[in-house]
Amino acid sequence: MSVDERASPPPATTPWVPLGTLVAPTLSTYKGDWLSTTQYQAGDIVVYGGILYSAVKGPQTNQAPVQFPPPSAQDAIPKSIIDAAGDLIVGTANDTVGRLAKGANLTVLGVDGSGVLGYQSPGLLGGFATKIAEVLLGATTATIDFTSIPATFRHLQLIVMGRCDANAAEMWMQLNGDATAANYQTILVNNSGTTPNGGTVTQRRIGTPAGSSAPANKPASSLVDLPNYRDTTFHKTWFARCVGFNGASYLMEVDAGWWANAAAINRITLLPSLGNLVAGSYAALWGIN
Repeated sequence: MSVDERASPPPATTPWVPLGTLVAPTLSTYKGDWLSTTQYQAGDIVVYGGILYSAVKGPQTNQAPVQFPPPSAQDAIPKSIIDAAGDLIVGTANDTVGRLAKGANLTVLGVDGSGVLGYQSPGLLGGFATKIAEVLLGATTATIDFTSIPATFRHLQLIVMGRCDANAAEMWMQLNGDATAANYQTILVNNSGTTPNGGTVTQRRIGTPAGSSAPANKPASSLVDLPNYRDTTFHKTWFARCVGFNGASYLMEVDAGWWANAAAINRITLLPSLGNLVAGSYAALWGIN
């Protein structure tokens, strides 16, 4: 706050009332006399002798000061209501305040579906994606397994990137531990040249991984959406987009599939149809509302 520093106290009858002691003032240019008819407006603040004064009238002279009534104890919010850094004082009911404790890491302040204000996982508030889990392989491994998937989101999104140690493999997604190929079906279109290929397979395919014949350090990646995964009315579907490899050539692939089961998805297992996933391969599972 910038205030005027005065060289003399205010006259006995002025439009100025003391507000309190100024701590570490920032002084600005001197404006004029206490009884200035042009320089000061109601609400202006000046300081003399370390005391703040506020103009309670407009640009007039010799106005009697207006005294502000002191706040009552019941209207004051005690500082003891705050227990830790980051706590907030919020309204909890009509004419009632309370302490809202600082939220956990990676949570945001918002109102949930029940109208309750609090710190929530971003995904639970809607319109956000929340990472459920991720895996970065440090060694060659047969599968990547996401277990105990919570039913707190509406949709799932899966990101997969890496290589396998075999050639001509497919990338598979197994749901709830169901390894029966006949329970899955995928329609796919891919293209590694000028002519697209397509077909339907009884398999849980989400792409074509970079295999042993792919150029060194070149990964494949897939992005998979699983809508309404927690629903128990309909069979589950997915839609995958993949940048993969056909031998040593890049390949673009789109896979649309379904699982003949109405159970809520609580586990996703990723595995190549041949060989193993190599070190450095990565997968992340996200929840979306």
